Formats: sequence, C-alpha cells, structure tokens
Amino acid sequence: MTIELWFLRFRIKYSPYLLIAETFEQVNLKCDPEKSIGLREQFEGIFPGYHMNKKHWNSEKTALDVSGSTLMELTAHSYELVVSGLTKKLREDLNSL
Repeated sequence: MTIELWFLRFRIKYSPYLLIAETFEQVNLKCDPEKSIGLREQFEGIFPGYHMNKKHWNSEKTALDVSGSTLMELTAHSYELVVSGLTKKLREDLNSL
C-alpha cells in the first residue's frame, strides 16, 4: 500500500508563511507569539502549529469556528510578518515586482 501525502507551501523569498494540508481542512500560518495566545483562547479551531514551531505558528482547522474572513486576516498577518523579517535588500526586490 502506498500512501502519498502532499501540501501546498506559500513562500516569500524562501520564507514560508502558509502551509495547506492535502485535504484543505487545516492550514498552518505564522503568527506573532502574543497574538497566537489570544487566538488559541478565542477559537476552538486554532491551536499550536502542527509539526511547526509552536511559538511562531498556528494551525487552523477550517471546518471549525474559524471564518473565511478571519482566515484571510490571519493569512495577511502571516505574510506581513514574513516580509518584515526579510532583509532590506529582499524587501526592495519584493517591492519591485
């Protein structure tokens, strides 16, 4: 029996900010550590990142209480966190695209 698992990884200049599992039922998003704590308390569907650094990543179960708009906001937050951590040169390269 062969089991094939896959996921989609979205990156900015080699730094991932979004991982989507093969069933699209769960995503991993980078998050500010302080914000992560509040989100995990507020939503049943948000918990420490599965197979990720638990301090900097959250997993979101899309079928639970995380709305599409909340997921979009968290995706934007993740993207902004990764961009802010890039070197000045890489940010300039990204802005020139």
